[in-house]
Amino acid sequence: MQYCPKCRIAIKGDKICCPLCGGRLTGEPETGGFPVTPKSKLSHMTVVKIATFCCLALFIVLMALEILFDFKLVWVPFVFAAALIVWADLMIGVYFRNNLIKTFTVETYLIMATCFMIDHFTGWRGWSIAFVFPTGFLLLFFVTFGVGRFAKLRLEEYIIYMVVTLALSMLQIIPVLSGANPMRLPAVLCMTILLILVSGAVIFRFRDLRSAAEKLFNL
Repeated sequence: MQYCPKCRIAIKGDKICCPLCGGRLTGEPETGGFPVTPKSKLSHMTVVKIATFCCLALFIVLMALEILFDFKLVWVPFVFAAALIVWADLMIGVYFRNNLIKTFTVETYLIMATCFMIDHFTGWRGWSIAFVFPTGFLLLFFVTFGVGRFAKLRLEEYIIYMVVTLALSMLQIIPVLSGANPMRLPAVLCMTILLILVSGAVIFRFRDLRSAAEKLFNL
């Protein structure tokens, strides 16, 4: 502890001179009473701003190239679409950085929607709803369960995500019955597996499901 011989007081911390008289201090300085939290060199908002600027700059450059080549560069829309997807992925990761399940859920839906759009604008062969959707729903369901168990969360904290995944996966019945799905087996297997699993969860964990629904809808 430091000491001012003139004022005859002890001074905590690490001071250059006495705060009362400005005189020289004796003794050894000590660390402060509160821990110092290291500041992050790059904040999340800075990452967002940098990513947004880069995406906008790329868009401006691509538009300039299109003008120079009379809008004949067929690869430009695909490059911009890829950059936009990367930007959206980054925004999702930053926004939901404290919730791994929600991050993975939104990312999965974004990938599924992107595949559907690519399938639609490249001649529609149906591979997105035939393979990507069933795989995405099953992967999302099991990853949600695995992350919840690994993080030692209560079932009521993540079971609602699993139920929503089931509800959305049931929409696959529309292209199956309408004939828009060229390969029905993956979609039917996906719906069957998820229905069986969620039925078991509802029967054996009904209280957790009701508790999660009450929290979600403020009942």
